[in-house]
Amino acid sequence: AEREEQLQKMKVVIKKLPELNYSMLEYLLDFLDTMTRDSDDNLMTSENLAICFGPGLLHRKEENIGQLMKESGFVTNIVTALIDQYGFFFREEGIDEDQEENTALKRQGTDFSAFITVSLQSLSDSSKQISDLLNKLEWAKLWSADSLGHVMVMEELFKGVLSDEISTVDNGLIDGKIKENLKYFVQDIEKSGIENSCSDIRSKLSKHHATIEDLVVLLNQQSTERDIVLSAIKTSKNSASILRIMTPYIAIDEQKVSSSDVKDVKLLVPEIKKELNKMKAELDSCENYNFAVVLSRVIRAVQKGLKERIKTPIADVDLSVPTAAPSAKDKLKIENLQDALEFSFPV
Repeated sequence: AEREEQLQKMKVVIKKLPELNYSMLEYLLDFLDTMTRDSDDNLMTSENLAICFGPGLLHRKEENIGQLMKESGFVTNIVTALIDQYGFFFREEGIDEDQEENTALKRQGTDFSAFITVSLQSLSDSSKQISDLLNKLEWAKLWSADSLGHVMVMEELFKGVLSDEISTVDNGLIDGKIKENLKYFVQDIEKSGIENSCSDIRSKLSKHHATIEDLVVLLNQQSTERDIVLSAIKTSKNSASILRIMTPYIAIDEQKVSSSDVKDVKLLVPEIKKELNKMKAELDSCENYNFAVVLSRVIRAVQKGLKERIKTPIADVDLSVPTAAPSAKDKLKIENLQDALEFSFPV
């Protein structure tokens, strides 16, 4: 009786929707209801569909990440009920009693899985885009003062987001930052020169890139920690917004990098591989974990340079030596570092 009363109240609310909203909701739910009929094969149960579509259907006008997470389970339950009882809401049919009661309006727990999946994908996409930008910053000849100035605005935005100084990124915020800072950034670039500015910006962006990659690892390892999930959601959303809005401002001419430029870099590869194998041998024989950590960072950076065809990966390496006291587990930890390195050199 309680469930029937809840569904009747939902139906009253649905009937009050504006005609266009009502028609769109009916069309969408008809489609989702159809998908659930093959859920044994496509795994698209009403609950799984609700997890995907719920945040887009039911959300507050002013988004708040904490509130969104708190209400996510409730939203999923409502949208699950909308799909399960599509005939009741839109076809004047009776309530479908065959639907399991625990998939509609009963559960109040918060399901983070959909948010974690989306956040991981978004963070990975942002990491890839920043990595591509870092590669382009290797070639000063690609950049004008104006396009590089916009990258500086982007870097400032990432700095604010990753330090929690900026909570929400939108077009208004970015337009304001461009108007406020761009001309001064361009002046600094013209004063310092394109090459020096590329190097400086690349160094700053590399740190932000590393922070985002660390967050991906942390989210994979501690996906049950609410604060970590909240931080990842906020960072993923804001990072994606920065890149989506700022990318059109960053115009470069990639044809300025000639085949001779690339050939000059490729000529260095055999010697780099030789040195890389020497470093691997040093890591294999290293007995001090603190130094092994730094050595493994250098090896990874050289590998990255070979794989992504960039010129100066070592410049981005954190060469600070850890200060942890030696322990009996150092040998095992060094072996873990050795095992974690994959030695393949596609060029």
